[in-house]
Amino acid sequence: MEAIEKLLSKGKYSRKDLLSIYRFLCKHTHPDIRKDGGELFLRLRKVYEEALEKLNHRASVTPSCTISSIDPTQFSRFLDLPRAQTPRGYLFSALRLYFLLGLHSHKVRASVGKNERYSTVIQAVLFWAEQYNPRFSEEFKRFNERIFQPIADLRKLKTYALAKRLFVSGAELFLHYQETGREISRKLAGEKLTSALTLLERLKLDDPTEGFARFLLVEIEKGRDSY
Repeated sequence: MEAIEKLLSKGKYSRKDLLSIYRFLCKHTHPDIRKDGGELFLRLRKVYEEALEKLNHRASVTPSCTISSIDPTQFSRFLDLPRAQTPRGYLFSALRLYFLLGLHSHKVRASVGKNERYSTVIQAVLFWAEQYNPRFSEEFKRFNERIFQPIADLRKLKTYALAKRLFVSGAELFLHYQETGREISRKLAGEKLTSALTLLERLKLDDPTEGFARFLLVEIEKGRDSY
């Protein structure tokens, strides 16, 4: 615990630094190892969440290029996006890259640091989401900032982990359907996303993944864009 608190006192730390220390301490404070009822583990989660929140706030106030300053014609050349012709098609192509590159994963984001291609993928998603569905653009911003929130309630950890796996699998299947037109991918995507949403709603976490899943379920009913 003191290791994270010492890191915070310095004021300069990266997501990778924070995650490395957090994972190390988890191994020594988990309730399965210690017999203190999980009190130290919960305290660790709280300190970690506060540190993560500070990182997110720091990133939000750091000057960067705005979405309006981006030339959308550069996305397809830089990211090898297909000529989808519509904002909806471009959005799903950019989202497919987002998941393929693992940008929905804390582990990947912490390991790659600042990467021009990865930043452009996120900018592309935000740009085309704004063109197609501004409400989803806001949902995606929340999701991208939190990347599956930490859960302090040990009773909910297992259910939340399952909901995450179902959501990611469902999202990837839906985007595969958009690329290939395979109906089996569409069917399985609907089943997994529905199950993920049911679990998330049951947990009552106000998690941005819920809005993301609802958006994809609506889009499933609309079918596929022609590429």
